[in-house]
Amino acid sequence: MTELVRRMNIVAALLLCASMLTGFLVLVPGNSEAQGLDGWIVGTVTDESSNPVEAYVLVMMMMSGGDPSGGFWTDPSGNFNFTVYGGLEYIVLAGNGSYYMNSTAVTSVADVEVRADITLTPIAPLVADVVINGYVKDTDGNPVTGGNVIGYVTDPANMGEGMPLYGNMTQPDVTGLFSVNIIAGAVGGGVATFDFVGYGSGENKTEDPLISGMTYWLNLTLGTPVNTDDARVSGHVYDSDTGLPLPNAIVQYNSDNQWNQGNEYSNFTFTDSLGYYEMNVTNGTADLWFSRAGYSMNMIEKFDVNASDDLVFDAWLVPLTATIMGNVTDGSTGLGVGMARVFSMDFLGNLSMAITSSSGAYTLETFDGTGMAVGAEGDGYSRSWSMVDIAPGETLWIDFVVWPVDAWMNGTVIDKYSRLPVANASLQMSSLVYQDWTNANPMGEYNFTALVSGDYTLQVWATDYRQYNEPVTVVPGANSWVVELTPWDIPDSCRLYGWINDSDSGAPLSGAQMEIGIGPTDHDETNWTSTNGAGYYEMWIPAIPLMWVANASNHEHASGAFDATALTEVEVSASLVPDLWMPNITRWDQAPLENVSTVRPSVTDIEFDEDDVQSMQLWHFGFWYNAGPWDYFISIQALFTSFDPLAWPSNDVPYSVVGDHYTVHYEWAAQTTGGLLWNGTDSQYLPSWTVSMGPYTYDGLRGWYMNASSPIWQSGTMYFDRSTGVAYTYQFDMGGEQADLSDPTGVFAPEAQVVQKDPGSSTWSWIGSQQIGQWSVLGLQFTFDSTVPSGEYLMVFGVGDWGNHGMGDSSLLTVDNNPPVADAGSDQTADAGIPTMLDGTGSSDNVGLVSYMWEYIDDLGDPVVLYGATASTTFNAVGSYDVTLTVRDAAGNENSDTLTVTVGDTVPPVADAGPDQNMMAGEFVYFDASASSDNVGIVNWTWTFTSDGVDYTLWGVNVSFIFNLDPETVVVTLIVTDAEGNSDTDTMTVEIAGWIPEFPTLLIPVMLIAAVVVIASRRKR
Repeated sequence: MTELVRRMNIVAALLLCASMLTGFLVLVPGNSEAQGLDGWIVGTVTDESSNPVEAYVLVMMMMSGGDPSGGFWTDPSGNFNFTVYGGLEYIVLAGNGSYYMNSTAVTSVADVEVRADITLTPIAPLVADVVINGYVKDTDGNPVTGGNVIGYVTDPANMGEGMPLYGNMTQPDVTGLFSVNIIAGAVGGGVATFDFVGYGSGENKTEDPLISGMTYWLNLTLGTPVNTDDARVSGHVYDSDTGLPLPNAIVQYNSDNQWNQGNEYSNFTFTDSLGYYEMNVTNGTADLWFSRAGYSMNMIEKFDVNASDDLVFDAWLVPLTATIMGNVTDGSTGLGVGMARVFSMDFLGNLSMAITSSSGAYTLETFDGTGMAVGAEGDGYSRSWSMVDIAPGETLWIDFVVWPVDAWMNGTVIDKYSRLPVANASLQMSSLVYQDWTNANPMGEYNFTALVSGDYTLQVWATDYRQYNEPVTVVPGANSWVVELTPWDIPDSCRLYGWINDSDSGAPLSGAQMEIGIGPTDHDETNWTSTNGAGYYEMWIPAIPLMWVANASNHEHASGAFDATALTEVEVSASLVPDLWMPNITRWDQAPLENVSTVRPSVTDIEFDEDDVQSMQLWHFGFWYNAGPWDYFISIQALFTSFDPLAWPSNDVPYSVVGDHYTVHYEWAAQTTGGLLWNGTDSQYLPSWTVSMGPYTYDGLRGWYMNASSPIWQSGTMYFDRSTGVAYTYQFDMGGEQADLSDPTGVFAPEAQVVQKDPGSSTWSWIGSQQIGQWSVLGLQFTFDSTVPSGEYLMVFGVGDWGNHGMGDSSLLTVDNNPPVADAGSDQTADAGIPTMLDGTGSSDNVGLVSYMWEYIDDLGDPVVLYGATASTTFNAVGSYDVTLTVRDAAGNENSDTLTVTVGDTVPPVADAGPDQNMMAGEFVYFDASASSDNVGIVNWTWTFTSDGVDYTLWGVNVSFIFNLDPETVVVTLIVTDAEGNSDTDTMTVEIAGWIPEFPTLLIPVMLIAAVVVIASRRKR
């Protein structure tokens, strides 16, 4: 475990002690030496409707383990008033059996009343339906009364907003019997006592689920504390800058020992005007704390105090010369987290702390320094911290995001081979947003009670065992995981020996390799050796079940398994079949090789023959840069399939096999897991991997980090927030603190595999792992994009057999993932019936366009589709038409653009009244305007003329008329009009001759009457 992790455990223990139930309830013994009381904390306890609540109120010093004034009930109006030491930080806790407990933090001021009002939320009876009953008795079995019992639940999914626990209080009756209602909890809960005069605190709890509607019995036994002050501690407290003594500093002593029946002993005092303190204390394993307003806290931890010891401890407190401000927010809701603890520490024992307001805001007065840890944690939340440098007088703004715990995990730690429990193992769960630690008990059982669901690495340490590292996905709620530890020193108590020869000739194979191992999931226990000239080998191995693989050049391999348990020697011999042939690639079809895209994948079909395949690999490399005769390519995708029974399982290359004939079919749509690393100036597409944490996603890049204070490259992983692209954290492979991403001297060098290729041939060679540039961490971002950028790519396929033969090939691909830009031109106006030109020649593409398609819906509702960079179409009706141009490049990438064509009609029709006519009076004259025309259509034909002094008007394409009996010349005018009111005229002449002689005279009056009727009827229009 790294030093930072160890130190953070200390901080976590320190800060949590102020909020853990038993820590809240420890009161300072009455013989504490202290200065006078000179301040007051007053307040009112109300419900959410501002109604007063009679509640039990407890006021405790933030860093002293309690307050000599103890706790009291409010008056009927919910008011309370505590006399306290001025200038100190306190926690005020209020509880009532019908309400959720709540608390607040306050700093007292000498000679001033400071308010600490508290609002309690009513408990819904249908929710608090778990009953805990029990008796409070002393060690002789007598009832103990007069104090308070709190029932609590440790379920992280059901915490009260202001407390780490759900709590409900009650008091025992005269028989010591109590009953308290609490809510259900999947990971248990319990009961605890406080304020029983003359007794220490007691607790009884269970980690089994508390089920809704059930009743549980948890009795409490209290012992009278044996607070034998048989030792003494004393010393001075100084200002670390001036060396002057510090009066009125608080010195707190905490210990536990067998004489106190398992309860902690606590005492505190204040320094005098010379900075001197002394107090009598109970022996045990102790911690000593020093604090004073305006200064850091200092701690001396885990020292042994024996009876009659007279120990001297001096402390130097660091003045608070700088300020850190910010907010602590809930990562799942974005809301502020109240009562969270924010701290700074320098790993030299100095610590400062602040409590957030109800909105999550904090102001932390701190000391200056370099390489300081600044962090935040809240009850029921994950921890978060960073490393900072802060100068005297400087104010830093640091926001913290913590995550609500919503899961728990338990299990056992066992020996992988004996299956026996491993006692007292240390376990650590680490994710991007949270870390938690615990220890296994003597039975190997462990329990992580508060986790944030997501992806973790579980690390386990135990004496004489290899470190355990496994990825674990934690789901909300209950989780279970069995840890199987491999002993570091599995005794090599069994001799493995044998001969390896050629199966055909029986001749020994010199230099053949025999490898043994536990299996593909544990590479720590592998061993191998080579045969001598006689084909003989031997090695010492652990007496456990093992697997073996034998192979030699130009031979097929052999493998198997054996159980060496309780054996002192094992013979494993192998006859290897000769294999002089490399894998035979019989087919390599790949198309297309150019203009590959997400919609036009390159399809590769490879077939080969091989009866002893060891591995297959398929790589894609993206062009990086050219230097002289070589092009350099970065690996962006690596697929690997292994047939080694001792290797990690991998089967990435898609294949099928029939006998010895293998077929690989792979479609690459120019996509992979990766994205663009950029800083506003440069950019580079790189492979990445994805880590999910609750609703959030992070992208990881392997690489190296260094800065001015540590100018040596250190390997690790840079994580970026998928939603913002901003660098989130850099985690070193060696563990410990994370890199400071605000350091202007910090540099990140991503890492990738590189090959070089001769651009003029198919020759290429492997370079290996390389740093892909060096990037300042300031402003560094990563944009996830599974679509690879356009450019040149190299695909490499290889297959190898166990006889050390290999075969492969490569191909160059060009990727075009850049969509074209369609340009349908500007909106147009057009005349109906007149051809309109559509021009898409303004469209463009980085490679070239291969298709132009125009689409619109005509006036009849039918689709019209045209092709070509330019196209002509005719709109037959007035209206507005949206015409969409879709262009496509050779890679199948498309883009569309739409223009609007507004169609009107400004073209007048052409009138044609027909030829002049010569008629006899009394004959029908027929007028024909059918030769008239219009670009859309004529809607009106009007004929006008004057005959015998009378004006006539006729309508229609074809009309007729009988003129009078006298000869005359009549000029007839035709007016044609279209729907838009455009018109045109034309005239024709009718020459009327005399009367038709043979026409029956009797019919003349009839015809005149008919003509008049016709004229009259037409004039009615």
